[in-house]
Amino acid sequence: MENSDDSFEVDSNEVHSTDCDTSDVQLNDDEGDIYQSSDDDVDDADNDDEDDSVELDAIVSDKVVSVNSMTSDEICAMEFGYVNDVYDFYYKYGKCKGFSIRKSDIRRKGHEGSKITVMRQFVCNKHGSRENKYLCSLDRKRDHKRLTCTKCTARHRVHYKAKKGIYVVSIFKEAHNHELTPSRFVHLHPVYHQIYEADRAQINVL
Repeated sequence: MENSDDSFEVDSNEVHSTDCDTSDVQLNDDEGDIYQSSDDDVDDADNDDEDDSVELDAIVSDKVVSVNSMTSDEICAMEFGYVNDVYDFYYKYGKCKGFSIRKSDIRRKGHEGSKITVMRQFVCNKHGSRENKYLCSLDRKRDHKRLTCTKCTARHRVHYKAKKGIYVVSIFKEAHNHELTPSRFVHLHPVYHQIYEADRAQINVL
């Protein structure tokens, strides 16, 4: 991939916080209560049901591994060839763990028409908070949507290493400040409303 000039384009302000070892990121965490799972809140009767936890695989160092079983250190050591590969992995990770993901900050470098993404971040969908200008508007024609953001700090960020031509993990935060969705309900998240090609083909022949 081509390495070009030092101009940068940033879509939004970055939030610096990391569990990974990186030299180009400053650390500044401000976390509240931490939730790892909401399964403990489920009634005992529901716990007797068949285990239907989401299990998805990812390729790490040419090996197929279970996303659910990966540790933070293993995720921090991952390398990706393309930004889409990063999204695909975090998509699977979020689905396994019980939260929705969304795209966040991006930084590009290079000349117009040939820019390279040098930083990309994906976050929990409860990341951040609604801006005051949307809360204080006096000429609204519709009621506010309910607030869902909790300033969750869970995120997955990669930086591009030009010498190797790969993306490496610079920030991975796994802790959430809100309850996670039980596995049997995770498919209800809009981001996971997906019809696979095999299912689509079967629907079309009905």
